[in-house]
Amino acid sequence: MNTFISALLKSIPESDIINQDGVEKISKIMEILKLHKYKVWEAPNDGRWKTYVDDDTKKSGRRLVARKNESDMVEYLKQHYKENGSITFDELYYDWMEYRKTQVKERTRNRNHDSFKKYYQDSEIVKKNVNEITVLDVELFLCSAVKDNNLNKKQYFNMSVILRDCLKYAKKKGIIKTNPMDSFELPKNLLRKEKNADSEDEVFTKKEQVMILEAVKERQYESNLSYLAIALNFQLGLRVGELSALKWSDIDTDNRYIQIERAENSYKEMDEELSVGKTIRLVGPPKSAAAYRKLFLTDDALDVLAEAKKISIENGWYDNNGFIFSDSNGRIEAYRMSKTMNYICKKLNINLRNIHNIRKTVISALSDTGLNIEKIREISGHEDKITLIKFYNFNRHQNDYSNKLMESALKTPNETKSNQE
Repeated sequence: MNTFISALLKSIPESDIINQDGVEKISKIMEILKLHKYKVWEAPNDGRWKTYVDDDTKKSGRRLVARKNESDMVEYLKQHYKENGSITFDELYYDWMEYRKTQVKERTRNRNHDSFKKYYQDSEIVKKNVNEITVLDVELFLCSAVKDNNLNKKQYFNMSVILRDCLKYAKKKGIIKTNPMDSFELPKNLLRKEKNADSEDEVFTKKEQVMILEAVKERQYESNLSYLAIALNFQLGLRVGELSALKWSDIDTDNRYIQIERAENSYKEMDEELSVGKTIRLVGPPKSAAAYRKLFLTDDALDVLAEAKKISIENGWYDNNGFIFSDSNGRIEAYRMSKTMNYICKKLNINLRNIHNIRKTVISALSDTGLNIEKIREISGHEDKITLIKFYNFNRHQNDYSNKLMESALKTPNETKSNQE
């Protein structure tokens, strides 16, 4: 606290110390110190200065405040203890993140805090009192962020949700009467236009699929069932979290289906000060109501499952109610399956893609067959068909084959045959 007192005193210009103004300022500082009953400290993990202030809306009766340096903390406390002082956007953000625990998954809070550190932490807007933020402040901050970082539509949404929802929260708490975001609209020409994804980056061609499955066969007898998980997913098209959470009890061999009813969800722990800790990986409900589904088991899928069961029994990993893909360390988590997929692509010298690209490959293959779009939506576990069509429908053929099809389709008709037809 002594260091902090020194910082408080340093905030008074030397020329003021010997006159009446200086005496009044020192008195004000002593008043602040008397009012402020909490410790003020410099956090070793991020170098920010932190303290608590009283807040009746909190269960604990207090709220954490963090500032970049001593001087900023001094200015904050001066403002806070003024009769009509307001909270800054930085302080509101930490309060909002605490409130957000009741609103969203921890993984979303992780993403929010990453965005805050990247776009907001060192900006001028976080220092402003919330009730002083104008439409112009909002416009200057967001337009600059988009231009400086060349953001696309999705990136802008993830970045701006902090400002948008923090100000909504401030209005709910009665800190502001009107939300300046309500009067702002970003000029659409500022956002970076995204070109359509290339199929070769999004799905595996038929040739690549054969290469991958051959590589799996070569490695399937190793004590790593991730290889067989990859082979199975070419028959199911699951999200990697769903694949990792499959259990033997989900299978109905007689009726040839497997039930999808859980998924791995991962997030990073964050404490009250939003310092990031270890990664937590838990199995829980799947992504949405549509993600609960029954999938038909093809002959190839049944063969892969039989092989996985055989290897599991031989190694003592099998449990009738346990996870299908496990080893001596327990369930094989999603990140391990992704690492194996990464390894296979590098080994085969093909474009790096992940298990989600297998999902896109399966969905595109189903689309190629002419299967009804509503049935494909059910199989994929999407909530709507628009997402399916826009992001999961790609060409699985190599360019040479696609070119031949195009040549055949667009060939100038033979005049004689054309007349006959």
